[in-house]
This record gives sequence, structure tokens and C-alpha cells, in this order.
Amino acid sequence: MKETENNKTIEEKAERKNFFNARNIIIIILTTLATGALMYVTFKFILDMDWSKFFHNVGQGITLQLGALWLTLLILFMIISIAYNYTHIWIRLRRLGIHVPAWQYFIFSLSISFLKGVTPANFVYDPYTIFWLKTQGVSTSRATSIMFSNALLWQAMELIIHVPSFIIVMIKADLLIALGAEGITLIVLMSLGLLIDIIGCLFMLLLCFSRRAHFVLSSIFNWFKKKLHMKYHTKAEIEEKYKKRATIKNEVIEYYKNWKDTLIIVLILVAYELIVYFSLNSALALLNVNGEFKFNPCDVFNSANMAFNANRINFIPAFSVGLEWALWRMLESLGGIQQTGVTPAKDFINQGIVLWRSFYTYFPTLIGLFGFMGLTIFHVVSYKKRKGSFIESKYE
Repeated sequence: MKETENNKTIEEKAERKNFFNARNIIIIILTTLATGALMYVTFKFILDMDWSKFFHNVGQGITLQLGALWLTLLILFMIISIAYNYTHIWIRLRRLGIHVPAWQYFIFSLSISFLKGVTPANFVYDPYTIFWLKTQGVSTSRATSIMFSNALLWQAMELIIHVPSFIIVMIKADLLIALGAEGITLIVLMSLGLLIDIIGCLFMLLLCFSRRAHFVLSSIFNWFKKKLHMKYHTKAEIEEKYKKRATIKNEVIEYYKNWKDTLIIVLILVAYELIVYFSLNSALALLNVNGEFKFNPCDVFNSANMAFNANRINFIPAFSVGLEWALWRMLESLGGIQQTGVTPAKDFINQGIVLWRSFYTYFPTLIGLFGFMGLTIFHVVSYKKRKGSFIESKYE
């Protein structure tokens, strides 16, 4: 009887450790459905898309040599955005002497593209990355330290790129104020977004280098679980985990001491961020092969940058109504777009947003869905065959 209970406990622990458990799959299904609803609201009520005009303009653009060039750049950008999902992981694993087949990196990148598109913030994306690293033979502490070290660099680079754009936009704040309540709302959201960047950077510093921070966070989290009559860890158990966090701190320091790898990751992060925001110019140029509109590439870059920053406070999926709305209003007031033809500027802006987001978010998420579905089926079948056992790291 006791042996049966122990086996049941082991299986329950394995189920919780397995990312592809029933709870996570249900959450992902629900957020995917919510994403579909958000897309409908965005296209129907926010951007008021006329799809026949959109496809006509895109088709007209790509028939010209210059338009084909812009389309090629957008496709290249989409490939870069998918490949970016694994490059920093590949650099860290290579240094550890862990070699992963290229096709596994490819499927992992597709899955990350999907999860980033349909789940709030990084609440599912980060646990999945740690789970995937463990299946490649990486210990839990080392997988966590890889995530923390890269996340800190990401937060720092985002802050560095956002601050100059924020200053430039604030200099032109009168253009936003002219929009009325919506403009003031954008200013408030951008300010909150920058504050979140700063807090996020400080928070990651604490997670990387302070064991006490882990102890305090665990204590608070378990206090809430206790009040809700959920299973929680005792103070002694938390203190034991707190001691283990020294390993994560040492590993993070070890990563940063390897300055060549760190510098490469920083350059990749900066290049990716710049490509993301500047690529909006490619989408607008593709729709503007006839030269009906004039726009300043730097103003478009700052508008895209700050639209993302204004959406920081919004933790719903990347297919968010807030981002498209912020981008539309930012381009309309600060994008420097001047109309010289008969096409309404609003139609041009909205079509440019949809085209750009198609290559940045919509297509990668849709393609990533198939990769993630394949992985889900593979892991669920493997889990059932092992009767609840879990692939533990050989370095655990």
C-alpha cells in the first residue's frame, strides 16, 4: 500500500515537472482561442481593414522590382526573427559542449514563436525553454542561469534602445497631446513602459546575483499558497532552496566572464531590436511603390519602438489590441507620414501595420503552431510510454 502511494507521489511530481501536462495544455488552448478573438477585434474595430484593398496594394507592390526587394527583406526579417529564438541558447550550449541537432533547434524556435505569440508575457515561454534545456541534458540550475543571464542582457539592451526614442518622442509630445485623451494616454503608457523596463532590469539583476531575492520571493509566494490552502513549502525547505541559488549566481558570473560569447549575444540582441523596428519601413515602402506618401524612416523607427514600449503595461499576448492601436496613433501623429496622393493616410498606415505584423508576429506564430503541435504529440506519447516518468537531466 505504502509503495503504491510512493509511486503515485513520484508520478505526480513527474507530471508537474513535465511541461506538456494537462494544465499547461489547457492554458495554451485557452490563450490561443483568446488570441483569435483579439485578432478579430483588432482587424474589425481598431484597424477597420479593407482586405480587398490590402491584397490589391500588396499584389501591385510586389509586381514591381522595388516592391519585390522590400518583400524579400520582410521574408528575411521573418527568418531572422525565428532563428533569433535559439541563437543565444546555441551559444551557451556550445560553450558547455552540448551539441544539439539543427532540426531540434529549428522545432524549438518554431515552438517559441508560437508561445510568444499566444501566451501572456513570458509566463509559458520561459518554463518551456527550461524544460527543453533539461531534455538536452542541462541541469535545472544551469538551465535557469542560462535564462537569467540572457534575460538580463535582453532587459538592459531594451532599456538602452528605448531611452533615446523616448526622449525624442517626448520632445515632440505636443503632437501626441493634439490627439486629446488618446495622446495623453499614450504618453502615460510610454512612461509606464519605460518604468517597467527599469524595474525589469533591476529585478533580473537581483535574480541573477542575489540569493536573498529568491528567498524573499519564495517566502511571499508560499505565504499566499498557505492562505489559499494550497500545498506550500516550509521555511526550512525554502532555506534549502535558497542555499542552492548560490549555484545559479556562480554560473551566471561564469557566463559573463566569457566576454566573447557575452559580446556576441549583446550584438545579436541589439541587431535584432534594430531590425524589428526599422523593418516597419520595409512594409510601408512595399505599399508605397507608387510614391503616394512620404515618411521619415527615423520617425517610423521611433514610433514603432515607443508603440511597443507603450504596450509594456499590457500583458496579454503579442496579438494584442493595444499594440496595434498604439502603433496606429503613433504613426499618425509622429511617423512623419505626408500624403501626396488620393489614398487616405489612415488606410496606408493600417495596411502597413498589418503587413509588418504579418511577418513579425502572425506568420511566425502560425508556422510555429505546427512545430509546437508536433512537439506536444511527441512528448505526450513519450510520457505515456514511460508511465509518468520524466526525462531527468544527466547533470542533475
